[in-house]
Amino acid sequence: MRIATYNVEWMSNLFDDAGNLQMDDRWSGRRDVTRAQQLQALKRVFREVDADAVMIIEAPDGHKRRDGVAALRNFAAWAGLRAGEALMGFDNETQQENASMAASGSTSTSMTRPIPFAGQSPRWSWTA
Repeated sequence: MRIATYNVEWMSNLFDDAGNLQMDDRWSGRRDVTRAQQLQALKRVFREVDADAVMIIEAPDGHKRRDGVAALRNFAAWAGLRAGEALMGFDNETQQENASMAASGSTSTSMTRPIPFAGQSPRWSWTA
């Protein structure tokens, strides 16, 4: 199984609030790089890596006003990636989302949303 992690600078800027790709000549957030150029470059990298699972740092925002999971699924479909299933970490509005993408059937566990919590962040328990 091939597993990768990738910090994609300003990935959220490449999608609208509904998760649709913004394939145009507007600036992406990266210096002197358009959204179309960055999307094409990401497509090439993700296809070359051809991972069964990818952990994306700075993934598209995922919260009540933006659909980061739809953005990743739309990107995977457009780019022709095997890793087309997406799961967002905890929703927040910091533009520092962590998300995972995986090929359907590549793992023995299904990708599901984390259990919602109120208040403090969940803590790891090392007791059995």
